[in-house]
Amino acid sequence: MQFQASDTLKSRSYLSLILAQFLAAFNDQAIHIVAIFYAGDMLARYVGLQLGHWHVDDKAVISVVTACFISPFFLFSPLAGILADKFSKRSIVIVWKLAEVGMMGLALVGFLLPFLADSGWAKPETLAVISALLVISVVFMMGTHSAFFVPAKYGVMPEILQPVVLSRGNGFLEGTSFVAQILGTTVGGVLYSNWKSTITPHAGGNSLELGKEWLIGLILFILALIGALASFMMAKMPPASPERQITWKLWQPLRANLSALLRSKPLALAVIGIAFFTFMVLFARQTLLYDGETDKELQAAKQLAGKAIEKQTDEFDPLAAPPEASSAQKSELKVAFLIALISLGIGFGAPLAGALSGNKVELGLVPIGAVFLIIFTASMAWVLQWPWPTRICLVFAGVAASFYIVPLYTLLQHRAPKDSKGSLVATSNFINVAGGLLAVGVFYLVTWSLEQIYGLNLEQSDVLENPDLLPEYIRELELQMQLPRILFLVASLMTGGMLLLLCRQLPDFFVRSLLWLWSHGRYRLKVIGLNNLPSEGPVILATNCDHFESCMQVVTATDRFTRFVLLESDPDERPPWLLRYLARRTGLIALSPVGEKREAWSKALAKASNSLRQGSLVGLTADGRGPNTEMVKLFQDLRQSVEAPVLPVYCGSLSPDASHKGRAAVIRRIQVVIGQPLRKEVTPEEIRQRIHLLGEWMRQTDLAGTPVATAMIPEAVAALPIEPAGAHPERPY
Repeated sequence: MQFQASDTLKSRSYLSLILAQFLAAFNDQAIHIVAIFYAGDMLARYVGLQLGHWHVDDKAVISVVTACFISPFFLFSPLAGILADKFSKRSIVIVWKLAEVGMMGLALVGFLLPFLADSGWAKPETLAVISALLVISVVFMMGTHSAFFVPAKYGVMPEILQPVVLSRGNGFLEGTSFVAQILGTTVGGVLYSNWKSTITPHAGGNSLELGKEWLIGLILFILALIGALASFMMAKMPPASPERQITWKLWQPLRANLSALLRSKPLALAVIGIAFFTFMVLFARQTLLYDGETDKELQAAKQLAGKAIEKQTDEFDPLAAPPEASSAQKSELKVAFLIALISLGIGFGAPLAGALSGNKVELGLVPIGAVFLIIFTASMAWVLQWPWPTRICLVFAGVAASFYIVPLYTLLQHRAPKDSKGSLVATSNFINVAGGLLAVGVFYLVTWSLEQIYGLNLEQSDVLENPDLLPEYIRELELQMQLPRILFLVASLMTGGMLLLLCRQLPDFFVRSLLWLWSHGRYRLKVIGLNNLPSEGPVILATNCDHFESCMQVVTATDRFTRFVLLESDPDERPPWLLRYLARRTGLIALSPVGEKREAWSKALAKASNSLRQGSLVGLTADGRGPNTEMVKLFQDLRQSVEAPVLPVYCGSLSPDASHKGRAAVIRRIQVVIGQPLRKEVTPEEIRQRIHLLGEWMRQTDLAGTPVATAMIPEAVAALPIEPAGAHPERPY
């Protein structure tokens, strides 16, 4: 039996994917946070590792571990995309879930290595370095796992879910993923703080009392095994493009995919926006880690200073007074908790964004999310010293980020060609890596620059060599605690810059947001046939829209900039001022069916032609309440001036007696049906008939009880014979 996509989120394949990716995301974040703390303790504090004149510190560990996780996307994304299209995405998921079991087993071995010191196999310091490097290498391996797993995960979503539930499915997928990240980060931080090894400095060096980090490795190994078993529950499905050839010249498909992505404005909008989301997540994560590690050092330094005062001696030796372990544990728990709060906000906001999107790509949520992200990241610069305001801002920043990212992921999945979804998602991951690596570089450069500006040059090793520097070291650490505020302010400014860039890609971005807010609670909009709309190039939309409201409904149904030339059915019927303002912002041109000067029609033709030449969409009232020779002439002149395909579009509300279960809908149900491109020689009368056929098909489909949002427009609709003039079916509204 051929695999069929489901129109419900209760399908076995979808639930299996959710569980498999949930455990993968948990292990990703748990090993990531544990590796940062573990490597920092072993390399920076216990061994005091130096590479030439460069001393390994917490800032270096944070940057290296983060780079290890995201660099595999840069290295393997092109190959991952090819494999995701050539082979069944279910098989890709299973293979990498099994590989995850081996990776977590290797992490377990890494945590156990220091215990070999008693056997005399190697020096404790050597084993500590090897152990830390092995755990960091597992982070790199898990990044490789994600590089191959993510294209299959996102690429398989449109294969296992119908478009009607794709936005909600994406929202739930993102929500559970970030809940897993919350738990992974929090549990990883809590377990490490309780099972960590104890490092005690003394005059002859540092001593290490081994903890129980190996139990963390064992837990992650068991969870990886459960996730692998869950992946086998997915239904078998065919590959999208089995004939695709595997090539090791990965720059060739990468270049082709980059060209395809950036040539299409909707896809370019999606990949650029998603890459910036990756940038912001990593930048904020590094900022919180930097804040936590600096606080750990400050508390340790203050404890040393307190010991010195108690002894009332100028010959105090900081090596003889190790900091209390509880202070370090509190700092580690604090940073894990704060990182988890961002994921908590995304975990709550992503399903909400999916539900609010309905069955379509709701790009109006993107600027709303971006604006609130700017507000809450900027607020962090002022409230970081207060616990509860900080927590609230981080949660709401996560909610705002989910409103920003969910529509972009849905747009990428929906717009990518069926036979190359995996490749395009992988190429998007490649671009994400560029954003992630840029985040690492920008973070390191900004923090280094700020440290130089503030004159923060002392390190813990300097204090160990010269105890007299302790007061100055504490003063510098207190100044350093102010840097995260500046980093959050920088993040807010960068988000504002990205929002401006996205608005250049889609000029009516904010209009879509205001339209969504205005329409929310008034009607539910469902879109059918969006795949018939080309993702690039000029297109003429021949519609039945003769009101401002119906024109704006078509605008929000598309994912490209659309200019309407509206032939008003009743010019004296004034729409609400907000709707009229929003219509003007989209460049809508309203013309009267009678009494309009010829000059107005000429200007409308010039503006519409210019929009088509710029590669935008132009909507026309091709089927108003009555024929108009001027509109017919405008349509013909427009087709002669610019060669563009013509798509019939029907927009209407289902009448109350057509609602399911015999109940009248409280909120109007608006359907926008986008038909297939018409032949070049089609006449205006034939276009009007085709629009009516789409409306009649929509009405009959709903009367039959078929969920309109999941129904595909049959080819027979486009092939139906043209009805005689005057045989128009009754308009549903």
